[in-house]
This record gives sequence, C-alpha cells and structure tokens, in this order.
Amino acid sequence: MYFISPWRPGFALSKSAISDLLKFGLPYQINTFIALVKDQGITLLLGRSIGAAGVGLIGTSQKLSQLSLRLFMDPVTRVSFPAFARMQEDPKELAGAVTRSILFLCFLTFPAVVAFWILIPVIIALIPSYERWLPILGFYPFFVFSAMISSATTQLTNLLNAIGKIKITSAFMVMWTILTIVFVGGLSSVSGVYGAALGHAIVAGSSIFVIIYVKRLVNFSITKSILPPLFSTLIMAACMFTLRSLLPANPVNLFVMFLTGSVVYLSSSFIFIGPQLIEDAKKIIYQIIPKK
Repeated sequence: MYFISPWRPGFALSKSAISDLLKFGLPYQINTFIALVKDQGITLLLGRSIGAAGVGLIGTSQKLSQLSLRLFMDPVTRVSFPAFARMQEDPKELAGAVTRSILFLCFLTFPAVVAFWILIPVIIALIPSYERWLPILGFYPFFVFSAMISSATTQLTNLLNAIGKIKITSAFMVMWTILTIVFVGGLSSVSGVYGAALGHAIVAGSSIFVIIYVKRLVNFSITKSILPPLFSTLIMAACMFTLRSLLPANPVNLFVMFLTGSVVYLSSSFIFIGPQLIEDAKKIIYQIIPKK
C-alpha cells in the first residue's frame, strides 16, 4: 500500500478528536466496570448470606438461563451497534431497525429459554448425576423471566450507546447496581436462594424504565417486536407442559417434547409474524432486483 500511495510518516495531535473519543470512551469503559461490579461483586454478598452451595445454585441457574441469550445476543449487538449509529439521522429507519433486531432476538431466545426450563426436570430424571441440581427447579422461573427481559431490552441500551447517549446508559447501570445490592443482597439475607432469585427478577423488571425512555427517543414498536414471539412461546409452553405431564421421562419422549414444541412454536410464529416476514422479504427483493 505504501508503494501504491506513499506518504510521509509523522506525528500529529488533535485535541478535538481526543476530546470526542474520551467523552464516549471513558463512560463506555466505566459502564463495563460497573457491569462487572454488579454481576460479579454481588457474589461476595451472596456468599455471606446463602453460603457457597447457594452461590453455586444461583450461579448455575443464571448461566443456564443466559446460554441461548449470549449465543444470539452478542453477534446481533456487534452488528446492530454500527448500524444504529449510521441510522441515527433517519428516525423512521432507526425505529424499524430497532424493532426488527428486538424481534429477531426475542424470536430466538424466548422459546429456547422457556423450552429448556420445561425440559430440565426430564433431563435431570434421565441423568442421575444431575440430581444435585434439583433445588434450582423452585426458583429457576425467576431467571427465565430475567433472561426474557434482557433479550428484549439489551438492544435498547445498545441503541443508547450507538446514538451517543452513553451517559444515560451509565445512569441506568448505576441504578441497576444499586437495585442489585438492595434487592438481591437484601432478599437473599431474608429468604436465601429464593430471595436472591426473586431479587434478580425485580432488577430485570426495572428495565421497563429503559423501554419508556427509549420509546420517547425512537418510536420502535413493542407490539411488533416483543408480543408475537411472546404469544408463540406461551402456546409452545402450554403444549410442552401438557406432554411432560402425560409422558414418562425417557430419551424418546424428551425428543418428542422438543420436536413438538419446535413445530408448535414455528407454526404459531408464522401466524403472528408471517405477514411481517413476507413484507420484509418483498422489500429485500425489491432492493436486489434492478429497477427498469
């Protein structure tokens, strides 16, 4: 590249560029540190109130509930961040992009999280060494709720960062850290692992404030992004719960429950989201096909 287009190396310093970078970069790194304190620091408090065994149960429940969330959310976040930043001058396009990205995440994570929750008792029954995880069945629904809320709202904090509202994100991070200490730490000292799990659900529920704030900035659609996969997941859950109560625990029935849940979810999703998917496909085809 140097031979094709040579240039003379030198040193330069742009105060305005440094200032712009630091205004965004420092709060962004601080948010990462606050998130670390919020998620990992609480373990120190829980260790004193519920003991090592309780911390193990809570940590395992949290990681299991977030497996599918991390699998889908991290790649989507990396792609959507620069996309949102480029669209911030076009509110209509930005609102559509936010709606579609949330729909995509919820479409993938809602059924995965709920189906795994329903199948956990069957998996434990089939693998005797997993019986030590039976205590998590009582409070695991709280983490299912938290994971579903996160899949719907994480894109909103990503949006705030992308359009330069990094200080607002910092304010929310501080709020969640305080709420985590108060509710997770406080309730764990009163009700043990159940209190800690309930505290996590309460903190996740506070994300409603993010939805309210972002809705004022970007008019994304909640009814198009969250409700269709939620309804489809509820229908799937009802079918899988019914099958679990009727069928004995064995590998074949485990596969039958998984397959039935998948078919029911995809079928109901096509009913709720099908017209929107067809509309999006037409837009893509219209952009690809040369105009005469």
